[in-house]
Amino acid sequence: MGEFTDMYNIIPKPSDFHISEEVGFLLPDALESLPEYFKPWGDIADNLECLTEMKTVRKHVEQLPLLDYTRLQGHREYRLAHVQLAFTAAAYVWQDGDNDPAKVLPKCISVPLCGVSKHLGLPPLVCHPSVMLANWRKINPQGNLDIENLYCICKVTASQQISWFLLTTCLVELAFARGLPDMLDAFKMVVENNEEKLITCLDNMVDTLNEMKRSVARMHEKLEPPVFYNKIRPFLSGWGNGSKTLPDGLIYEGVSPIPQAYIGGSAAQSAVLHCYDAALGIAHDKDKQSFLDDMLNYMLPPHRAFVQCLRQAPSIKHFVHSSNSEALTSAYDNCVKVLAEFRSYHINLVARYIVCAAQEARNRDHASLSDTGTGGTAIMPFLKSIRDSTNFSQINSN
Repeated sequence: MGEFTDMYNIIPKPSDFHISEEVGFLLPDALESLPEYFKPWGDIADNLECLTEMKTVRKHVEQLPLLDYTRLQGHREYRLAHVQLAFTAAAYVWQDGDNDPAKVLPKCISVPLCGVSKHLGLPPLVCHPSVMLANWRKINPQGNLDIENLYCICKVTASQQISWFLLTTCLVELAFARGLPDMLDAFKMVVENNEEKLITCLDNMVDTLNEMKRSVARMHEKLEPPVFYNKIRPFLSGWGNGSKTLPDGLIYEGVSPIPQAYIGGSAAQSAVLHCYDAALGIAHDKDKQSFLDDMLNYMLPPHRAFVQCLRQAPSIKHFVHSSNSEALTSAYDNCVKVLAEFRSYHINLVARYIVCAAQEARNRDHASLSDTGTGGTAIMPFLKSIRDSTNFSQINSN
């Protein structure tokens, strides 16, 4: 009985990892503004679209006072500060595109950005936990969690379309949140040796993946490939790590005289697919898995710990493989297949919004991004490899 209880205890409880029952990894009730002392940050962040179009971001940033970030109070203030400062830093660096990227971030931004980032356990630049997870609110607080009732707090450019891009990503996170109990129940069914209920859990996980796919498919409705490629994508970029224009990284003035390298915002920084890989025991090539493991460092520490706990939970794949049940094996393989289909759909999105858009782009200010992801990888070979290794993880394919 004690061993049975110990196995249950290995399965993580979302509430212990700052994961909301309603919205999952998203930050509930994110703040829209900071206290009056931090108004200079908000004034720039709220006007980044205009400043970006006029190419006057640097002029305004260089006039900012150096504010004491330690006057921030509470997790939500720190999260909003990270959103504002990270977007402002991106706009400062990439104001003139590849032609003249800033090699030094002024201390009025770099010092508080690095301090806030250290407090949160995040990197000091645009990343998924800030601009995606903490950058949304309901229009009507009593309304439903659907895209028509959501809005973005901070936008750097092309406000309507970047909002749509960010909010469709929120829909994926919300779909996962609704399906997370089925994933955790699947681990419990392994502990209880309950094949019938495990099949139900796996079938429900398929439904969640399909809902995630329908959510991300809405991106086509109001996001145009040229706008994403030329206006939005550059501000999700990092520096160093294979960057063609900032190969050595960025100097954070007042923090370190040595250039720092960070990977830009990437879908791989979302914990969602990491959770599916952990639950289904998906094995990727060593170098690809190494990159995905590095992306854990771009998550909030509690969310990173949650993924790592799932990896240590009772193995669903081993249980299915040992069961000799055709029905259970079929349910597991179908779940893996649908996960691979989700990844294939993501590849199609990348082809439309990056590969084809790059070929058609008239604005070559950001030509260096034409064949790499914002995470710095050769994007199509990487995504196809991840998709293929997912498919290969089906039990009947081994």
